[in-house]
Amino acid sequence: NCTAKELLNIIVQELNDIPDENTTQEIRIENGNDNFKNEEIEINSDKNFNSSSSHNTGCSSTPQRDVQQTHIFHSLGCLSELTNRCRILQEQKQAGVRNRKKTVENVVVFEKTAPPLKQIKTTISTDLLSQEQNEPDDNVETISAEACYVMIEKCASTDEVISAAFALLSLVANNKEVKRRHYPDADFYDLATPIDAMRQSLLRTKETSDVPDEDEERMSAEIQRRGCLMIGSFADGDPTLSTQIVCVGGLMVALDAMDWFRYHEEVANWSMWCVFNLCYNHRINKAELIRLGGMQKVFNCMTNNVPQSLGVQRHSFAILFDLMRQNDEIDGKFSELMLAKIRTGALNGGVHKTVVDAMHNFPKSNEIMMMGTQMLLCTGYRGQIPQYTGNI
Repeated sequence: NCTAKELLNIIVQELNDIPDENTTQEIRIENGNDNFKNEEIEINSDKNFNSSSSHNTGCSSTPQRDVQQTHIFHSLGCLSELTNRCRILQEQKQAGVRNRKKTVENVVVFEKTAPPLKQIKTTISTDLLSQEQNEPDDNVETISAEACYVMIEKCASTDEVISAAFALLSLVANNKEVKRRHYPDADFYDLATPIDAMRQSLLRTKETSDVPDEDEERMSAEIQRRGCLMIGSFADGDPTLSTQIVCVGGLMVALDAMDWFRYHEEVANWSMWCVFNLCYNHRINKAELIRLGGMQKVFNCMTNNVPQSLGVQRHSFAILFDLMRQNDEIDGKFSELMLAKIRTGALNGGVHKTVVDAMHNFPKSNEIMMMGTQMLLCTGYRGQIPQYTGNI
């Protein structure tokens, strides 16, 4: 029955009782029963906590560590409740938008035959509907974002906390107020904080001396997947945040996640989606992607890693198509020189074989066939172009 603000206060109070991580051992929660492919984050009171894992020093349980685990347990419970409320809130918003659209359509139809007085009344109703649609969002989502940052900053080495916080941040990233608070002039949140947590989690995975078991590997991959989903959600339709994310290393982290978990379909799919959102119609970010060798990594992922995944192929095609298309409104005079270098690099990387193979594998995908045909034509392909076999 707590409000969102009260849940945030509980998290702050619980985490304030934990010493800083630089004075304590890493804390890890045994959480092998979660279904990490689902965005649901369920914290059950009967779960056991264990400090032994490949990511920590393997110290035996002590009363102090048990207390620390309990504090994190309670905080994750509050974060889970905030996640559920945000999900319900977004479902209500989507339903409300659909209902408002239907109402406006009915008003427009009614106006065609209405007398002048009723026309005025219906016009006022339409204005009120548009004002209602522009009203500020409920502060549950902004409070949830604040709770995520509190937990990430306090428990940056606890994978379960990072995973739960990334899932919730992905859920609220499209909120206008949440995005506004991440702008540099707002000086409220720093996107470097979650991106650095994502980077450190991947480094812990790479540096572990033992072979991780299936649950640990799944947890590590899920953190990277949710991290890419979080970054892509913040960058979606927002050039300012896209620039900021790339400046703090978000593009490099997404490419590293795709490269390390190269055979993990979900990580590859969402990392490609993240890269596309960061670079779409963004000349500077495209140049950074080329500098980081991103085009070759995209080719490798398409051909050697998960060529059977339609989602990976669609997002990869979208990245390549956006890189190789000419857009004078965005690129201006710089476009021709940049395009020549990009297309030359694509030819050297084997774009023709990669695109043709994907078109043969997915001939019923309208997006793949359309973008593939355009990319082959603009790079001078002289072979037989595969034909679309789906429904028109």
